[in-house]
Order: sequence, then structure tokens, then C-alpha cells
Amino acid sequence: MPEAKQFRILSFGYEPVLMAVRALLLRKAGYQVQNALSRESVMKHLDLGEFHLLIICHTVPSDEQNSLIASVHSVRPGLRIVCLSPFPALSRRGVCAVAATTAPEFLEDIEQVLLRKAA
Repeated sequence: MPEAKQFRILSFGYEPVLMAVRALLLRKAGYQVQNALSRESVMKHLDLGEFHLLIICHTVPSDEQNSLIASVHSVRPGLRIVCLSPFPALSRRGVCAVAATTAPEFLEDIEQVLLRKAA
């Protein structure tokens, strides 16, 4: 398992300012981050590089999240996926891991997912 500075994260969402702030937080915590603002960009990044985690923003509607998760799992079955939610306790567990949208809980949730041993 890589150390924190070696973890590569792909972050996907529809709000560029929110994505930039989230990437800044993740980079400050020592992660390598690439942002994607479209489904096509997510798939292109996955074709071109190795990532340890895909974060899907709460700005992506749940039907699009489900479709993207299925597509990602078909090309990268072992990739960990986190869906952000303003209400993590009410989210759809099982479809993806869930993380809070607010700091510091956001970073704590991301670290837990990355450090969790593969089942």
C-alpha cells in the first residue's frame, strides 16, 4: 500500500470551483489529485493513468453516479470509489464508500477508504 504522498486520486464533479477547493485540500494533505469535469474525462484519465481512488462529487446525480460506477468497475474492477454526500449516514452504502463533504470529516473519510485493506 502506498504512503499518503503516493496515493493518486481522481476527483469528478460538475462544479469547477468546488472541485478546485477540494483538490487543494487533498493536495495539502499530501495526495496527488487530478480533476475531471465530465464522464468522458474520467474514463480518459483512467485509460491513461493509475489511480487508487475515484471521488464522485455530490453534484453528480445518483443515476449518473450509478452508471459511471458500473463503467469504471468494468475497466478498473479494483478501483476504490467514494461518493460524497452532505448526509453520509443517509447515503446509499454498498454502491460506493461514502464520505462527508465538509472538512475535516472529508479528509478523515478519504484516508479511511484509502487505508482500508482490500477485501
